[in-house]
Amino acid sequence: MKKQGLIYLTLCALSIFMLACGGETKSEATALSGGEEPASQEQASTSQTDSLTEVKAEQQRLKNKAIREEIAEQKAKVTQAVGNTLSPYRYVVSTPEFENFAKILKKSSLSKHIHNAGVTLLAPTNEALENAGNFRGLAQNGTTEEIDEFVAQYVIDQIILRKKIEETGVLTNHAGVTLKVSRNEDLLVEMVKLGEDEIVTENGVVIPLEGLYHNP
Repeated sequence: MKKQGLIYLTLCALSIFMLACGGETKSEATALSGGEEPASQEQASTSQTDSLTEVKAEQQRLKNKAIREEIAEQKAKVTQAVGNTLSPYRYVVSTPEFENFAKILKKSSLSKHIHNAGVTLLAPTNEALENAGNFRGLAQNGTTEEIDEFVAQYVIDQIILRKKIEETGVLTNHAGVTLKVSRNEDLLVEMVKLGEDEIVTENGVVIPLEGLYHNP
């Protein structure tokens, strides 16, 4: 009986020891699991927030790009409009009547001055330049200095209407040359007929010129 009791006590002690070990292992596993799981959730949440931020930033970038492209497109439409009256320069380069002169004007360093400064541009018509013949050589092969020298002859550095031109009797061009104004049946500058129509732009005046008083 004593032997059986001893065996029984031994088995009980062994069972208690195993239960104790099992409880600690479970507690340790729970502790480890409890410690890692919140960290994993926090990392996942941070990653998700970063992704959303990147998506929103990309959406805003694309939106801003679309806005810029739309503005550029609208500006291009205004610039390309036929008979653009923003400035003397814009009017000449957008009007078929002055296509030949526009080829030269676009290559001139005076183009910004003609666009911004408030000038009167005596603009030779297509026919006037065709009759000159050698304007194509200037437009295609002329140096900036040569082109500027030609263009300067037709720029008056003030805004002046035809009526005032006739009253004044003289003009001084951008090259510093004094131009004589006269009249027979027509209003003439250096014996070249000024067109009847003057185009008033937002920043200057364009008056058609039906010939050349200075050849390219």
